[in-house]
Amino acid sequence: MMQPLWSSAPPTLTLLEHHVHVWRSSLQRSATELAELIQTLSPDEQQRAERFRFPIHQQRFIAGRGILRSLLSQYLQCDPASLNFRYGTQGKPELQVAAEQPHLQFNLAHSDDLAVYAIARTAPVGIDLEKIRAIADLSQLTHRWFSAQEHAAIQAVSPTEQAATFFQYWTCKEAVLKARGQGVGELKLVEIALDNNRGNPVWLQPEPDLMPTWQLRLFTPAPDFIAALAVHTPQLQVAFWQW
Repeated sequence: MMQPLWSSAPPTLTLLEHHVHVWRSSLQRSATELAELIQTLSPDEQQRAERFRFPIHQQRFIAGRGILRSLLSQYLQCDPASLNFRYGTQGKPELQVAAEQPHLQFNLAHSDDLAVYAIARTAPVGIDLEKIRAIADLSQLTHRWFSAQEHAAIQAVSPTEQAATFFQYWTCKEAVLKARGQGVGELKLVEIALDNNRGNPVWLQPEPDLMPTWQLRLFTPAPDFIAALAVHTPQLQVAFWQW
């Protein structure tokens, strides 16, 4: 599993082919920052924020979407408020850009007060993030949603390691589904191999000769968190930036 060094981004951001930029950000923002970020949101995003029952969830949503807009605007060199999104059938956001603008692929995830973002030029990308925590009825959950091999692999580790191992599989599976614009209902159809001679995780595609090449990376964005990145590309270079 990667232990990335999170660097400050350069003033000018350039994405090359086969490169993915992964960003990390705290969603704990001051009232002043939140007031600035909410001004960049679209009317429908502001309405979504208002529908949250608890202030902490509202604040995380505003921060998460506002930071996403800030990041994308840096690559596109435009006003964050000018960005328009469309959504797939499972809710995955995509950019609507003018013909002269570059087309970016992106995805985001958050858990508690931490958020991660993945941005690529053209390769479909998915990212997932989870805080490691105890899971009730873990064996029943993996039996239902995981393959027999994945279930057995989690059961084989010590009880103290099972939660972390579970979330390694879970984030990889979710990252693949998010990259492909699919929902959690197809979780069992994505089988992951983690013990790949201590290399990167591998998606065991049912028809590897007919399906595109996918790269998976597991990394730790912060203590007690696990994240996974899935990218449709034959090669992959990842840079990690702090927002």
